[in-house]
Amino acid sequence: MTSVAGPEEADYGARLGFSHGLVVQELGQDDDVDDSLRKSVEEAVGDSLVSDDHPGTVDVVLLWLRQADGDLVDILAEAADPLSPDGHIWVLTPNPGKPGHLEPGDIEEAASAAGLSQTDTVAAGPGPPPEWFGPRRRARPGRGVHPTLLAERRRRKPRRATKKGPAASCGALRHRAR
Repeated sequence: MTSVAGPEEADYGARLGFSHGLVVQELGQDDDVDDSLRKSVEEAVGDSLVSDDHPGTVDVVLLWLRQADGDLVDILAEAADPLSPDGHIWVLTPNPGKPGHLEPGDIEEAASAAGLSQTDTVAAGPGPPPEWFGPRRRARPGRGVHPTLLAERRRRKPRRATKKGPAASCGALRHRAR
């Protein structure tokens, strides 16, 4: 785990808005995360971070996200599921030039499709420069995958070819051909 000790280490979780009593779920934790930031968050909330099998709602999700982790929309939508109504997600990705870095535009597009809106962006962890940065996201009222982006995702999925050709795998087109 990356760890950078410094005078600001003890209060970095508080500077990110973590406070005593919050339930914080951590997702995407691996050996490359900033351990000092994790410890600072635990100190600020006064408890350990909970894992993905936590049965109840959570106030905050601390999501360590890398380029190779999978479909961003799916990851963000799943991360938002356990959130309390006023909860938020810190989406942390490696800084530019670091392995696994995600472009802010890619995160923004996926977050919008997952029904999340951005509130602010931080350089997360002690530095300079910190190893991780990312936006804080909140669920929009009536959140859900944006219909236009959902249709785009479905359109990008390859269709099964049939004996009648690729278009025949679409029910509406098959019905018109009769």
